[in-house]
Amino acid sequence: MTSPEALSQPAPGSPEAEILAARLQARSAADPSYWDFASGSTRNGTHALFQYPAMMVPALQGALLDDVFQVLPPSALVYDPFGGSGTVLTEALRRGHNFVGSDINPMALLLMSLKAEPPTAAAAKEQFGVVLSASGIGLRGGLPLIPNLSKWFEPEVQEALRRLRLAIRQLESRRVRRFYWVCLAETVRLTSNSRISTFKLHAYTAEETEARSLDAVRTFRAVVSANIEALRAEEAEREGTPNGNVLLLPGPAETAWSEDLRPQVLMTSPPYGDNKTTVPYGQHSYLPLAWIDGHDIPGGISREVMSSTSAIDSRSLGGSLVGADSAMRDLTLISPATAAFAQSMPQASLRKKVLAFSRDYVATIQSIIGRLAPSGYSFFTLGERRVGGRGFPLVELTNDILAAADHVGVAQITRALPRRRRIGPRNSEGTTMAQEFIIVTQAPR
Repeated sequence: MTSPEALSQPAPGSPEAEILAARLQARSAADPSYWDFASGSTRNGTHALFQYPAMMVPALQGALLDDVFQVLPPSALVYDPFGGSGTVLTEALRRGHNFVGSDINPMALLLMSLKAEPPTAAAAKEQFGVVLSASGIGLRGGLPLIPNLSKWFEPEVQEALRRLRLAIRQLESRRVRRFYWVCLAETVRLTSNSRISTFKLHAYTAEETEARSLDAVRTFRAVVSANIEALRAEEAEREGTPNGNVLLLPGPAETAWSEDLRPQVLMTSPPYGDNKTTVPYGQHSYLPLAWIDGHDIPGGISREVMSSTSAIDSRSLGGSLVGADSAMRDLTLISPATAAFAQSMPQASLRKKVLAFSRDYVATIQSIIGRLAPSGYSFFTLGERRVGGRGFPLVELTNDILAAADHVGVAQITRALPRRRRIGPRNSEGTTMAQEFIIVTQAPR
């Protein structure tokens, strides 16, 4: 249930900000557990195409968009610098809004590009038989060049995926190809020898592998059938809604940008810690990306990204520990509480990880909030993991960064998670979260 302090008191701001704060407060007043979305977290339409890690709750982001667009024109630009699976993108497009997003992970960019321009269910279904027929032809080539291929895929699975991959390549429509690449990615996830119970790559034992009954083509058929129905549901969701413009920018949030843009809404959920010890998005994406053609992904798939299973995560916030200790001074200036937290770590290695993540987080958040239009609104959905047995003060750190940029607080929402969410390994750096927080602010005029 949402706590009594679910919505903080807003600071004096513009009349529009006060209207927004009142709308957010009204939802909580009418239903104290409204923001928990205990029974409203179902993912329908294109939200359901692929099981991406730590996805946002679509209905929650949709409600936030509905409220902020009561004080903004419909043409206002929505920005998500950590685009992920495209939850904010999809909710924005269902309302006819314009969107710009970025991500460092090519798998996220594939998902967002598909959701930005999905094929019709009819077009996808029309090519289903073509893909299955072509996959039965004795085409050569098609196996990905990654280490330990046989560790992650049984021989018969490799052969089935190879044929499906070559068949998808022959499709003429890029929209349809992207749809089938996502279907293949989900098939890879379900038929590889990596456990689906964790986001990290963790192979089944030989005994467990022997006991599994795998049929990649049958799995692919089931995934495609379900995803065609998801396309049909998305068509119903967007029926009669004008198409918003979408721009997708590959790369890290700090640098992926076009200077001529001025979004009025920043809505995002940044990482709660470094990927390696929280949610390893890169590891989760590594095997699917090995089978997908980068030509159909904005920015492609670089050799560096596929150089190791941890390459994407190492390029994410806190992924590099180089120079981390020297970040303490700057962190003390921007967020004394976070600096004190780092200083309190019982081990030097933990302190360095906290400093590396905080350094990158501060630089990135400063960059992305600087892109907001004057008087624009920011919405940060955050969770606080445990490090060294203590909760990392991500909410306070974020508020400190926003305050230093002269943002005015509109609201702070605390929501209970219907199911506790594990965001790391079972050690001192991982925990289950019971709450999330949404910080709402307005940029200076």
